[in-house]
Amino acid sequence: MMVAPNIKTKDEVLILTADGFDETGAVHCLVRMREAGLPVAVVGISSGNVTSSYGISVRADRSLDQVMADVKAPHLVVIPGGRRSALAMQLDPRVSRLLQKVVGHGGYLAMMWNAEEVLLGERHATLTESDHLLSQGEKSVDLFIQQLIELTVRV
Repeated sequence: MMVAPNIKTKDEVLILTADGFDETGAVHCLVRMREAGLPVAVVGISSGNVTSSYGISVRADRSLDQVMADVKAPHLVVIPGGRRSALAMQLDPRVSRLLQKVVGHGGYLAMMWNAEEVLLGERHATLTESDHLLSQGEKSVDLFIQQLIELTVRV
């Protein structure tokens, strides 16, 4: 994992979800970041509830449309794993615009286990080689989340 510059704590962290997301990584990340006092929101690519890969329904704090309407780009977007979720994100052009917006404004994308599928295809070719892409890789969920928290709270 590349060591990235500081992310200011006033900047909201977004956990981007779609139906079929991996709830283990997403919920664990959400809880750990909130325990650390970070401003973090669950964002669904559709409004309302999002259903995880094991059928757990989670109410998103915000919708992707609401996030896209914001003038300011988030500084960190976490994308949990989940094959069905990744496919939905691949097919949604708003996700591509959000990811480009985040990186274009100096933000970071954190891909949890197997979430890299979201970036497959020509639309995201520049992102896959970006130093603004952080990947869980072979790290445990705990270690990866701890690294994201440390990255986010450094001043």
